[in-house]
Amino acid sequence: MRAGAARPAGLGKRLMARLVDTLVLGALTAVAAVPLGTMAVDHINGKIDEAKLSGETVTVWLLDGTTGLYLGIVLAVLLLAGVLSEAWPTAKWGRTLGKKLLGLEVQDIEG
Repeated sequence: MRAGAARPAGLGKRLMARLVDTLVLGALTAVAAVPLGTMAVDHINGKIDEAKLSGETVTVWLLDGTTGLYLGIVLAVLLLAGVLSEAWPTAKWGRTLGKKLLGLEVQDIEG
């Protein structure tokens, strides 16, 4: 192996790889977050409208069983997407999509 190949990549390359990986993770999470967020907003607006029509002073909780469930699903998708796009490719191939695009690879200290 060449001595130059064993050197760590520069900060700029690693930052760009992290940016690509973050965008991929954000896009995967947005697939669930956007529709569920829209449903949560509709649910909250419905509760506010009901409170206005009742004519009484009531407390409208933004986090209830429904919105909490939506938030839990989004967090589960974020966790699963993180494992599938970050941890698993790094463990299996030594690189994520961002690292592959920029020609980087994770190596163990003995390699």
